[in-house]
Order: sequence, then structure tokens, then C-alpha cells
Amino acid sequence: MTHGWAHAVQGPLKSSPRQRFLAARFAPRAVEFLTRPPGSARDAAESARRVLAEALGTEARGFCAPGWLLNEAGRSGVAAAGFRYLLEQSRLCDLATGRTVLNPWQGYMGVGGIHEWLVQLGNGAVAVGARIAWDGLERSPIVKVFLHPQFLDGAGALDRVLERLETLREGRQLVATGQVLDLTEPAPARQASPDRNHAPTISVVIPALNEQARVAPGPGLGAPAAIPGPATGSGAGGQRFAG
Repeated sequence: MTHGWAHAVQGPLKSSPRQRFLAARFAPRAVEFLTRPPGSARDAAESARRVLAEALGTEARGFCAPGWLLNEAGRSGVAAAGFRYLLEQSRLCDLATGRTVLNPWQGYMGVGGIHEWLVQLGNGAVAVGARIAWDGLERSPIVKVFLHPQFLDGAGALDRVLERLETLREGRQLVATGQVLDLTEPAPARQASPDRNHAPTISVVIPALNEQARVAPGPGLGAPAAIPGPATGSGAGGQRFAG
């Protein structure tokens, strides 16, 4: 999966009021794909995909915009660059079919201050929504956990997320993000593949800069989990998916 290209603002914001609010609060200097025109968005997405292919010997199928934010020009550019799916904050979108899979989340950014406070507030809001929709995150068919401990500010928040991850792992299958689309196929497709495992899943998002990155164990997590190399990666910065 690629995670943007320049990871920096490229011009004036071209987005909805909601996206402007999120950009200002969560990623004011990184919303690359809210600030690129259509042609530029495609060029950047193609460049990121090409660099990964050259470095890893495989083509990335997924794209995650910096700050999880992109406008219609950005979305069109990513699709035109040949990516199969787009990962947003609360959705996984199949760019070929238009199918969307909701993914309630829990996460940690490691930046401290109001930004981290808002992320933790979001964790609580998502948990409340999951309680209404599925009687709790534990019963949600999919949960995305993102860990971005860049500075480890507010480590207590990270500990709480790792503890929640340990709880959510019970009875679940850890998968890479791209696998979620296969595991949530419509019923006819699932019936055509009776041996496929459709257990509840949890997708873990972890930044990494090299193929040998490992997840540091948290309370009760045991040994570090390996991050698969060929199926994942990033050009500028890097997000990988443990599964």
C-alpha cells in the first residue's frame, strides 16, 4: 500500500467544509491529496506506485492518502493510476466496483497535544457507535487499528490502545487490508469459495520504513508480529499492514 507521495501541501485546499475542518485539526501540513489538481494527483499516485514496484518487485494494490483525506480529484487520480482499493479513515473502497466496506477503528498517532486528544476522543466516539450498531466493537465484523507512534508522546494512550487490541484479537483473524475486500465479498462470491475463512477480522496499520520492521509487543501481546513485505509498503514515509 502506498501512503501518498510528497506528504505535504501542494497548493490551496480544494475540499468540502468537513474535509477542511479535518485537515485543519489533524493534518494541516500533510493533506497532499486535498491540494493537488486532477492531473497532478494521478502523476503523484503513479510515481508512488512505480517507486514501490521498483524497490519491492511487486505493485501496490492499495492507496491511503496522507491524513486519510483526499478530494474527488485525488480519488480520480488514484483510480486512474491503477490502484485497486482506497483506504479512508472509516471506509475501505473498492475502486473497480465502487463497493465500500465500513471499518470502525481505534488508533494512536503519537503526536501529543490537541491532535492526540482528538484521536482518543474519536476512539471513544467510534466505540459508542459500534455499541449501537453491533453491541460493541468486540462484535463488529471488522475493526481497523492504526498505530503511528512517531514520538511516543502520551504513551498512556498508546498502552490503552494496545490493551484494546489485545481484547479485540480474541476470536479474530489478523489480515492485511486488501484481504478485507475478499473476506467481505457478496454472498454468491463467498459460496463459490466454500473453503475461504470468513472469521471476524482485525486490520492493523503500522508505519514502517523498511521490510524488516516489527511491531513492538504491548501488554499481553507476546512476541512481536511480523509485517509481510511483498504485499505492502510505501514510497514516502511508509505504512504497512500486519496480518
